[in-house]
Amino acid sequence: MEIILHVGMGKTGTSSIQIALGRNAARLIEQGVDYLGLWFDGVDERFAGFSGQGAFFRSPPDEMRQHARSLVSTLRQRQEGNGCSRFILSNESMYSKAAALEPFVDELRQHATVRVIAYVRNPREWLPSAYTQWALYHKAGPGPVKPYPTVAAKLVRAYAAIETWAKLPSDVLTLREFHKRGNVVEDFTGLLGIGLDQPAARMLERTDIGETVLRGLYNNRLPESVLPLRFDQAFSGISFASVPTLAGFLETALCYDATEELVESQRHTFDFIRERFGIDLLAAEAAPPRIPPPEDIRNRLIDHILHLVLNQADRIRSLETSVRRLQAARRPADTGAKVADARSA
Repeated sequence: MEIILHVGMGKTGTSSIQIALGRNAARLIEQGVDYLGLWFDGVDERFAGFSGQGAFFRSPPDEMRQHARSLVSTLRQRQEGNGCSRFILSNESMYSKAAALEPFVDELRQHATVRVIAYVRNPREWLPSAYTQWALYHKAGPGPVKPYPTVAAKLVRAYAAIETWAKLPSDVLTLREFHKRGNVVEDFTGLLGIGLDQPAARMLERTDIGETVLRGLYNNRLPESVLPLRFDQAFSGISFASVPTLAGFLETALCYDATEELVESQRHTFDFIRERFGIDLLAAEAAPPRIPPPEDIRNRLIDHILHLVLNQADRIRSLETSVRRLQAARRPADTGAKVADARSA
């Protein structure tokens, strides 16, 4: 039996790997590989899900060894059922819990062949990406959004976990460098000698700076920690990925560079007008208007947005006042109806 622990680190393509493994579960079983998912419910049902993994990681060393034996027992039962002898558990939270997992991994090695696979990334890329994920998209702590240097000073310490994982023998631990332009799914499956249908694109890749700023500003207003789902629910039905860029719209709608080519395509008609009616529409040189600088347009759009917001504020206040009046007018009637109901009862 072989147990493969894919431990992260986060922001190194872990979601792409997990999604690819999940989508190829049946194909993996045909290759003798059983993907266990992210959670530790194979140890005990109480460790299922995000909330359960915290309890798992807090287990003392003796319990961790028992957890390992429980997992091995579960995997033997699965092996009897599906014939698989290789099992993959992928959870990036394991990366930072190297010390807590030492007895767990050590006990697993007494009963099975164990491989631990981790990826690391250039900190100059990883730190901004991790900050965006865990300070803006998911505000992990209370209070306003913390400045990048404050959060990144803690995040950079994550690399130190490698020193603990490195205590494992070289035939157990595989450390790979993550490259943003590479294909981490191909790299991972190549390490294990398995075939998967590759995802068309990376998962959870953050590319829209506008959405990132919006999420940060939204979370900054809230005193508690904020999961990404809260923003998603507040703006349900709005696809930020489909929002056109100002530059793209200007290029599409307000760029007149093709004018001369279009005029030439109909020159025979303009020649006819000149020859028949004596009107030479092309006699005078004329250039189509140029697009104003995008910054000027953006500033003017902000003027319009402010005008709209201020007017909307007045309309909302008027609506709130009307609603309060309606609610106040209904209260005596509601009270009287309740009294009448009570008397009739």
